[in-house]
Amino acid sequence: MTIVELESARWYADRGRRPVRVEPLDALGALEVVRVEFDEGEPALYTLLRGEPRWDELFAGAGGAFVAEGEPPRGDVVPLAVDQSHTSWRVGGVLVKCYRRLVPGINPEVELGRALTAELPEHVAAVRGALHWAPGDAPPVALAVVQEFVDDADEGWEWAAARAARGDARFARALGEIGRRLHEALARAFPARESTGDDRRAWRLAAEAQLDEALRLVGEELTGAAPRLREELARLEDGPPVELTRIHGDLHVGQFLHAPGRIVVVDFEGQPTRTPEERRALDTPLRDLASLVRSIDHCGRYAVESHGGDAAVVDTWMREARDGLLAGYGPHDATLLRALEFERAVYEFTYASRYLPGWLYAPRGGLAALLAT
Repeated sequence: MTIVELESARWYADRGRRPVRVEPLDALGALEVVRVEFDEGEPALYTLLRGEPRWDELFAGAGGAFVAEGEPPRGDVVPLAVDQSHTSWRVGGVLVKCYRRLVPGINPEVELGRALTAELPEHVAAVRGALHWAPGDAPPVALAVVQEFVDDADEGWEWAAARAARGDARFARALGEIGRRLHEALARAFPARESTGDDRRAWRLAAEAQLDEALRLVGEELTGAAPRLREELARLEDGPPVELTRIHGDLHVGQFLHAPGRIVVVDFEGQPTRTPEERRALDTPLRDLASLVRSIDHCGRYAVESHGGDAAVVDTWMREARDGLLAGYGPHDATLLRALEFERAVYEFTYASRYLPGWLYAPRGGLAALLAT
């Protein structure tokens, strides 16, 4: 793969940095682990593919620095053409997800997926195995995870957008209920603790730093709102202690698969811009809820933009879906949730500016509506 091809790939996660060298480090069949060096900053690890991988052979033949767990996935191999930051295939009755931007250390999706397979099997895709690269004394790197394939499932983003265009918000309460059950399961499976003043101060400082980055990226668009945003973000530091647990980390309506008689939560990797330590840190579950609530707004705006939804109908849908979602989730700290919604709204500006500039209309409209409440 050339540097030009690397930079144009959907899964390339270092936009804004110019790669200058791609160095092969190791290979297993069609999988190649490479180090990408840039004109500035630290290098990054990526998985490149040399042809279509034979996953049964890769798992069965793993050795040296490559470590396979679980039974080799067997069956017909069907690439999945979905918009994502990794590459996936259906192999027989399982999904194989190959991570393209590699991060050393414990992979949150593999870790949480294993725990939730036991704690919440009806609402997660069971983890069946994983493939790691562990060179020498270096931390292991997850290359791929093998999960149950959820048959006849509709991808959550387009599914919800179609309902937004029709004004049908009846599904939202179920998502809130599942979100609550997810957080209860994570609290059972992992240690939890009460937040401290230092925790909440760190939340505010991180949110303000993110706002500074957003102002740098989009400039005048946020300048007028900056004082109000800082006032809203300051509430992250105020308030009583709250329980901290493991969380999903990037929960939105697109992370729910809708299958006959079952809704499944997927993609436990966490926010793609965070470090592994940040993704695995204990946090307030309301950060997930804030992300999910903001995604209702963004999905509605997408429904108007791409599904031909009537703006008035979709505005009503956004209100009804939000109310249903929060009613399904149950009791929560509304003040903290609002502050976290503003934090998420700012994050969406930075993410869209870096990776999906054509998506900026959604966080732009969403923030304007949030500021108006």
